[in-house]
Amino acid sequence: MLKFLFPTDKFTYHTYNEKERTFSSNSQDDPWTFEWLLKQLDIDYQYGLSFNDTCYVNFNLNLPTTYEDLKNIPQIIWDKIKNDHNIFLLLYQPTEATPFYYYMPRWKNLRIFLENKKISYDKIKYISGDIDAEVNHKKNVDYYWSNIDVIGLDIFELIHNFRHKTFSLNARNLVNKKKFLCLMNVCQRPQRQILYFYLKKYNLANKGLLSYRWTDDYIVNNLEAFDQYNFDESNYEAFRVVAQIRKDIHNPPFHLQDSPLWYYENTEFSLVSETFVVDTVRFITEKTYKPLIMGHPFLIYGTPKTLQYLKNRGYETFPNIFDESYDDCSCLKTKTKLILDNLKNYNNVFTPETKEKLKHNQNHFSKLLTKEICRNKIINFLC
Repeated sequence: MLKFLFPTDKFTYHTYNEKERTFSSNSQDDPWTFEWLLKQLDIDYQYGLSFNDTCYVNFNLNLPTTYEDLKNIPQIIWDKIKNDHNIFLLLYQPTEATPFYYYMPRWKNLRIFLENKKISYDKIKYISGDIDAEVNHKKNVDYYWSNIDVIGLDIFELIHNFRHKTFSLNARNLVNKKKFLCLMNVCQRPQRQILYFYLKKYNLANKGLLSYRWTDDYIVNNLEAFDQYNFDESNYEAFRVVAQIRKDIHNPPFHLQDSPLWYYENTEFSLVSETFVVDTVRFITEKTYKPLIMGHPFLIYGTPKTLQYLKNRGYETFPNIFDESYDDCSCLKTKTKLILDNLKNYNNVFTPETKEKLKHNQNHFSKLLTKEICRNKIINFLC
């Protein structure tokens, strides 16, 4: 039985969100909260005003903000964490992979705030979306954050199963089929803007069913990121022009959390553009789990060793179709080029071998094996 310390059993810290969305609400219906995960994992918990044994003040962190909203939390909460040996601060954020070694400025703000409140690192527990957080927190040296108690969770298999509408593929129509499906949505992340640029440059964009929603509020800076991906000495100004061209899939319209059958039936495979491609963290989202449940072969433009991670979890990948050496690449230029080369040159998709793999992945997803993995991790970490 997990125990949470709250002023009342109806309390949720998101009421303190004034300047930013620092906290998600403490709700069993919100996949961004610890309460939701505990419900999925069948782990019992209770709220209370006082406990004699170990209990937690749980912050469901939404994103790495400036953490200004923490100033609104009553001092009595900080005093209890600081002074009571059995009360710990729990930072819950497995829906994001933005720990201190990825997003140092914001986490520095948080560290300074907690130190001013006299909260020592041994009173903090952190549940991260970086699957390799246990190793990475020790490997990346910070006198405060490297010493907190941390675990990394992969929870998007569960989130996908809970939140997305999914369908089973039947016979595909091979006539006038697009080559690939790539759902990038809002493209504020550098790798998506750059991937879109190269898809356009090499005349690949029209061969796919592609969404790319430019929002006019951010474009990759030349020194910041473009040079890290620019494998063919492309012109930065040419990139800027292309990156601001919005491309939507209009027919049929869909909600971002759906997996419309029409998209998968009319494409041969998925080009997954994940949240991160750097080797600093390992993070896998619903973007990867969509083709697994939808019966689609896939390329994943994501963090190194993503395919290896999926294989370790029992899923099949597709070296019979693609050159999967991109999965080992930490060099962004090489990874980007290999992904594009795969789009230009790949083997026959719908072979008997591939069909068996697709069926296996769908059946394997239905077992939700990460549920037991997450459950064991949480129990060992907190109970």
